Amino acid sequence: MKQLFKEKRGSAIITVLIVMGVLTLLGAAILQYSVNDNLQVHNDEKRMQAHYLARSGAEAVANYIMNHSDEVDELVGKETEPVELGKGTFKVKVTEQNPEGLLIESTGYVDDFERTVKLQLLPYGSHGLGDFALFCNSGLNAHNHFTVMGDGDVGTNAEDPGSIEFHNQININGKILVPNGDPNIVTGNVEIGRLASKVTFAIPDFPNFPKLVSNSPIRLNSDKLKIEEDGDYGSIKSGKNESLSLEIHVGDKDNVREVVVNELTADKDLTIELVGDGRLKLYVKSLLRAGKTCNINDGSVNALTVYMGNNSEIQFINDGVFKGTIFFKNKGNITITKMVIYGHIISAGKEELVINGHNNTTINGIIYAPNGRIKFHNHFTMNRGLIVADFLDVHCHFNLHEYAVPDDLPADIDIGIVSSKGYQKGLWSD
Repeated sequence: MKQLFKEKRGSAIITVLIVMGVLTLLGAAILQYSVNDNLQVHNDEKRMQAHYLARSGAEAVANYIMNHSDEVDELVGKETEPVELGKGTFKVKVTEQNPEGLLIESTGYVDDFERTVKLQLLPYGSHGLGDFALFCNSGLNAHNHFTVMGDGDVGTNAEDPGSIEFHNQININGKILVPNGDPNIVTGNVEIGRLASKVTFAIPDFPNFPKLVSNSPIRLNSDKLKIEEDGDYGSIKSGKNESLSLEIHVGDKDNVREVVVNELTADKDLTIELVGDGRLKLYVKSLLRAGKTCNINDGSVNALTVYMGNNSEIQFINDGVFKGTIFFKNKGNITITKMVIYGHIISAGKEELVINGHNNTTINGIIYAPNGRIKFHNHFTMNRGLIVADFLDVHCHFNLHEYAVPDDLPADIDIGIVSSKGYQKGLWSD
């Protein structure tokens, strides 16, 4: 019996030893797995840090090139020295990539880990002023009855979702061209295309109002008042419930007549006749107004430029014709009823230019405010023209029948697309 017990006790000891050995091996394996797992997490974290270091370096160099494109030749083929950032460093190299693009390679280093990313920079495409029927740099909000006929495209540089909003009764024959063809930029049932490159428009220089000799006030003592020399004429106003007719002598072909006024207003009809083959530069500090019919310049569009001061206003209340260019310094307001304008509306400012059209007002020309916000209220028609704005807010009944670049644009006002070497971001890769 004792012998049997001794045998069983020896067997139990062996079993315990075996179990303990198995548990020890299992524990060692679990510990090793835990150590390896923690090490893997630690290594992945360092790889991720190296990746973001590389991306930060590529972003920094790309932004520098886009803002200093004239220095590209000095950067191509060069590699930066290691740049310390956070817990690591990065190096960036710029190489040429056909056709005419650039490739930025950036490598991030954290301890013994490194990651490389690549970013393409694509050259700006070539555009002309007439490539777009309508271009809105930062956005467009079109409410009801918005029509762009012909094959004219609508373009934007905006990249934020919903920057272009179309609501009801929209008819656009062309495409909406957006950066990278991203459909999220546009809201509405329209055809979307890809903008080949960022587009930059020239900001026209608004001239200082000339300091001219102050002339005696013009008295309304005849049916037609004559202005035959340059001068600052203060405010020219009609009598109460009276019309105002001006005859301005502009001289021969090479002459430019300059007239400065604070206000030029008529309670009833306003007529301005240019006599001669020269040109008139009319500077209006605050208000140009016709209470009823308005007939300003029956000659060529190039013969008249009206310069409107900051926060100034034009009111053409009821019917008539205007031929010339209207150039706003900054903020402005135009109210036009049953008018036909042959010419152009230009703004050099960054503030709002409000255009109120009533009873089928028609503009035959361009509206150009690349830094400004243009707001159309209702009943506007444009023929043979186009629109450039930073933001366009159209409420209802807007029609652009035929877009074109007119041949009567003012030669002394710098408008159009800026032609310069530049780059935009392309695709990322590892």
